[in-house]
Amino acid sequence: MIAYSLLLLVGGGSDANPAVHFVFLGAIFAVMYLFMIRPQQKKVQQQKQFLDEMQKGDKIVTNGGIHGKVVKVEDNTVLIEIDNNTKIRVEKSFISVDFTQIAQNGNAEK
Repeated sequence: MIAYSLLLLVGGGSDANPAVHFVFLGAIFAVMYLFMIRPQQKKVQQQKQFLDEMQKGDKIVTNGGIHGKVVKVEDNTVLIEIDNNTKIRVEKSFISVDFTQIAQNGNAEK
């Protein structure tokens, strides 16, 4: 049906009302928004909220897979303790909310 309406838009048409074709295009954009753009915006907002609420003592996982505990939170960086007396400083943007949630849920099940 979508292919047919697109065919009509490019000139292979019939006597159908052109407004119908714009409705189909609007529906296509609405579906794209609902299934592609909106979930991505929600994920970005969730990541930002996670990074803003991060505090000392939280267990996190970086995008590189390094597990650790937050020792100090600064503006753009986080000091993470990955072992006894072993600390690294990473950018906040490299901390993954997805991996952190998976790691925390995995530890809760054990």
